[in-house]
Parts: sequence; structure tokens; C-alpha cells
Amino acid sequence: MKIKRLIFSFFGLYLTFFTQTMVCFAQFETIKRGPWQHDAQYLDKENKTESQIIDISDEQQPVKKQNCNFLPTDTTFNSMEKRLMLLKKRTSLSLPLSFIHITSGYGYRKDPVNKGRAFHDGIDLRCRYQPVYAMMRGVVEEIGRGDTGYGNYVVVRHGDLRCLYGHLSTITVVEGQMVRAGEQVAISGNTGKSTGPHLHIRITDGVSSLNPLPLLAYIDGGIEHLDKMLTDVDEEDGSLTYRNLWRTMRRYGIHHKEVVMAQALVETGFFSSRVCLEYNNLFGLRRPSDGRYYIFDDWRESVKAYRDYVQYKYKGGDYLRFLKKIGYAEDPKYITKVRSMISRMAAN
Repeated sequence: MKIKRLIFSFFGLYLTFFTQTMVCFAQFETIKRGPWQHDAQYLDKENKTESQIIDISDEQQPVKKQNCNFLPTDTTFNSMEKRLMLLKKRTSLSLPLSFIHITSGYGYRKDPVNKGRAFHDGIDLRCRYQPVYAMMRGVVEEIGRGDTGYGNYVVVRHGDLRCLYGHLSTITVVEGQMVRAGEQVAISGNTGKSTGPHLHIRITDGVSSLNPLPLLAYIDGGIEHLDKMLTDVDEEDGSLTYRNLWRTMRRYGIHHKEVVMAQALVETGFFSSRVCLEYNNLFGLRRPSDGRYYIFDDWRESVKAYRDYVQYKYKGGDYLRFLKKIGYAEDPKYITKVRSMISRMAAN
């Protein structure tokens, strides 16, 4: 408890300047970073280690990112085991709204109703009758309804921490219900002491209120870090997928990736041809000396070879016209087939 209060107190002071409006966009359980960065520490209860997700800094200072101990370091996992473990961690976090716009921060401010100086025991998020999500796994401890104070509200308990969601229009859970991270608990609204539709979030440790910003920073940083780790696992896996092929083309600086992707699908019959499966050759690349197919140890080598053997000749302009000009394929209908594949990809 003392460690938790110290963590929240320290970062609550550090993040006081975020009481001004902060805007960022988010998909479900994700958030896009703005020019600001968040700072948060947390206690990883499963691994019993204190980890730092991200060092928050002012724009004028360098931002340091550190790894989190999301996976035990003394065990070897295959890619599927890593993916499953990371996905389990990933689904343990969620932002409270799909769009995060902080309009009022934690601490003293001018009361919007009474106009005097008063302490604001949470943060306000801009929203108009939108789904409200539990940020972590927990149990619904209390539900309140009324026309004053927080209006309609829900309190979800996460261990020693309690999170109140206030000014709700509709409550979609009941007391005693277990909720998962990302599970809807309410619809935001304008009930109670409120001057307009918004969501009020209040965090307490059972004794007093705490600044919620470090918790949002933890969720934000944790989600970003887990997403990066999942991406790394996918890349380590090395399997030939559309996503991995696109990443590999980007890594090697391939021009007109959508055209090259279509070429790979046409050449390999959606990665099913013998040249693809046996030679790891995605583009039907042949040796100029004898016309035999190049054989690669890994399909990613063929992407690099395409760049080195084909695209080095490209000087700009219509890429399909370039392919036709250099006589890339003997099939007179090849360019038509590639165009058709591009249209098919776009439709999907």
C-alpha cells in the first residue's frame, strides 16, 4: 500500500501540468501518442518486480523507453507460447473511452458551478453518451443514482484501488459483477453536478483520492509496449503472411509496396506455388546466366533480391509501365493480372 501511494503521489505531482486539455485518439484499448509522453511506474504483481514502462519527459528532454518484464526471462518460449502470454497480458488493460480528451485535471481549480476555488478529486474526459469501459479486471463494488454530486456512478474495485466512473446516463452492470478489462460498464452522460456531458474518473486507495493520470499513463504505455512485443513476436515467427511480407518490404525500402504485394500473390498463387514453397522465391526471380530460378534459404531473402535485382533500375513514374518496359514477365497478360490483383486487394 505504501509503495502504491508513493508511486501515485510522485507521479501525481510530476503530471500536474497535464491538467490543461490533452487530446489523443484511440481505437479500442489503444491510444495514439501526441507530442507529449507519459511517465508511469507500476508493481508487476505476477513477476514480483517493479518495472518502468516509459520515462516521461518534457519535449525539450530526451525520452527514454525501457523494457517491461512482461515475460519471465529465465524460460524459453516458442512463438505461439509468447503470443498467447502477451495476448493474455494485452487483454488485461483497456482505456475507459475510445476517444481520450482530458478537459479538466486533478487538483485545485475554479469550480465550474460555484465559480470558487475547489479541489477536483479526479479528471474529466470529454464524451457524449459513449460506452465506458473497465480499465482493468475487477468487481463492481457500488452503484449510485442521483441528481447531485457524481450523479449516476459505478465503482469498480481493482484490489486495493477503486475507480469511480461518474455522471453516467446508463449503467450496464450490477453490484457484485466481475468485469474484465474492456468490458462495458456504462454509457457516459450528464447527470449530477455537471455543466455538460463528460465522464468523471476518480481513483482512491480506500483512504483518499489519487491522481488518475499515472494509471492512464500506465495503461497507455503498457498497451503500446505489449503491441510492440506482439509485433516483434510475429516478425520473429518468420511465417509467410500478408502482414509479415508488408513489414519486410517496408524494412527493405521497397517502392510501390501494393504493386509488389500483388506481384507476389500473382507469381505464387497466394503463396502456394512450388517455386514459393520449395525455393522461397516469391517473385519468380531467375538467374540471367541460365534462366534457372533463384533458390533462397528464407522467403525474406527474395524480397531483398527483388529490390537489388529489379527495383534498382526504377527511376520513378508509373511502376506498372516500368515493369512492362523491362519485360518483367513473359506472360503478355501479366500486367493485367497484377492490376486485377491490386483491385482485389483494395476491395478486401
